[in-house]
Amino acid sequence: MAFVLLIPSARRKTQWNLYLTRRNEICTPLNRPDFSPNLSGKRGKAFRFTNAWEQRELGEISEIKTGPFGSSLHASDYVADGVPIITTEHFKFGSIEKNKYLIPMVSDTDHSRLIAYSLKTGDIVFSRVGSVDINALVEPESDGWLFSGRVLRVRSSEKYDSGFLHNLLETDDVRNDIRNRAVGQTMPSINTQILSATELTIPSSKREQQRIGNFFKGINQLLTLHQRQQNGGYLWLENSAKQVCFAIITASGYRSTKKALSDQLR
Repeated sequence: MAFVLLIPSARRKTQWNLYLTRRNEICTPLNRPDFSPNLSGKRGKAFRFTNAWEQRELGEISEIKTGPFGSSLHASDYVADGVPIITTEHFKFGSIEKNKYLIPMVSDTDHSRLIAYSLKTGDIVFSRVGSVDINALVEPESDGWLFSGRVLRVRSSEKYDSGFLHNLLETDDVRNDIRNRAVGQTMPSINTQILSATELTIPSSKREQQRIGNFFKGINQLLTLHQRQQNGGYLWLENSAKQVCFAIITASGYRSTKKALSDQLR
């Protein structure tokens, strides 16, 4: 199978770096301006961003839980049809495998015993070892599934939108921060304390978070469409596009963020 790898020109990479640098400068609450880009790119009122963005650690706004110890579950406990229990390999590309028959499963009895380690829609999962900067959002298809001891579950409080957090946690700044604080000589590893200390800049308004989160959901759908059309590997492009969009949303005064993204994808 042939993969298409899209590499931007040196000029384009410089432009994107400027976007990201400007975003880092302006995301500081004291410096952040008030502007009104239209996230939808459709007719109607532009959504006005507030100046009330706050700096929080992930542990302040969510509950972070480690999966069960290995002694809680053995290979002999797996069944042919039951409740899936995901591990790191099942979301290594940023989304959870939807086909439960490609995931180990446990009986209803073991599911009840391990109910404290269940997932619900809107949770975010991280790999505890290896690719510790990768996260995935739990969609309705995975509601009620379990997670293994190699996984950390992030469950945001009611005040915060998990879709927004998922995309914020995928930006390079946050991912680099998590990787830099990981421990382990041969294989990176994180725990609840390390992940909890991840610093984020977030709108205090949940409605604002939801608007941004919904926008990025549309971006994911757009990139999925491009991936089907090109039959190629778009992981790098997806992360780059999100970086550019966060920069535009938080730092620039474009009226249409959608148009700005289209300019970057040309």
